[in-house]
Amino acid sequence: MSGKYMLRAFGTMWWKLFLLVCLSYMPLVVRADLPLIAMDGKKIVTASTVRVRAQPLLASDVVGHLGLGAVFTATKRTRNKLQYEAVEHYWYFITAPQLSGWVSGRFLNDFTADKKEKIWLDLIKTRLDNPKLSFRDRVALYRFTDLVANNSQDEKLKGAFELGRLLALQKSFEPVNYSNEKKEPYAAWVKEHQPAKRIFHDEISGQWLVSSLDYWKLADKYKGQASGDEIAWYAANAQLGGECEGDIACNLGRERMTQGEYLLRYPLGRYANVSLQRLSETLAYIQGALKEEPRYFRQASESGEVIDSLVTIIKDTNPKLHERAKAVELIKSIQMTFNDSRR
Repeated sequence: MSGKYMLRAFGTMWWKLFLLVCLSYMPLVVRADLPLIAMDGKKIVTASTVRVRAQPLLASDVVGHLGLGAVFTATKRTRNKLQYEAVEHYWYFITAPQLSGWVSGRFLNDFTADKKEKIWLDLIKTRLDNPKLSFRDRVALYRFTDLVANNSQDEKLKGAFELGRLLALQKSFEPVNYSNEKKEPYAAWVKEHQPAKRIFHDEISGQWLVSSLDYWKLADKYKGQASGDEIAWYAANAQLGGECEGDIACNLGRERMTQGEYLLRYPLGRYANVSLQRLSETLAYIQGALKEEPRYFRQASESGEVIDSLVTIIKDTNPKLHERAKAVELIKSIQMTFNDSRR
């Protein structure tokens, strides 16, 4: 091929490449000039470190960030929803102290002052149920929940906020383990909470745990309120640390401290049937273990008080609960084995 034809072919290829690049950027140019709708509404940020952009598109420059729970005024939005990763959403132009720009509607919910505490609680519950949060997201969730719990004025919701604070604290420590607890940012997080005894280290699992006693104290605080039942349920199922390793007396003691304690406080509670079911699972294991060691209680006389206590607690639950009969049968069988071994 002569130089003339090579030059012509090269020129054709260059223009095709230039046209292809221009076409690939056309949606961005169009999106930067989308038709807008004026509005005047409050929005709340539902994620941590949300980017504020100069234009309503992902390729636009980031002009700032908004934290979880931030509330601001949206003065306009795109007329149509834009699609990103199979999700369609509007973009909103927001004004906040020392910051204005565009935020994706993926990270926003409506906010009204008269329903603010209900909105806060729904946001906290949604984030607590999200298993994919990063460590940074979990820390942000705890800080937001702590702030709300300290400033809540709604007596009916305050208990739920304080429970959420304990749950958020525990969730923030889930990524912390032997391999990273001395590295940043995890080390600083441990250091921030350990002196206040908000957490303790379980040597068996290597986890940092919120003490179940903190849940029970909170349950006591709200005993007469609707949130007390739910708090007590979380207290009964909080991780205790350590390991019974199949020991009968240890398992009995743990059941008395957990499911037994919940049923003692709420024999007619919302979770009473589930609590009886979980208690029965452990009692069935103990019953089977006693068949292998029928004289076990000769060396564990202290278990007698625990067994008698569980007998009374289970009997006081609602007779209509379908798990009650099984639990009664199991604990009486264990009590009979204890009495026989003491003769």
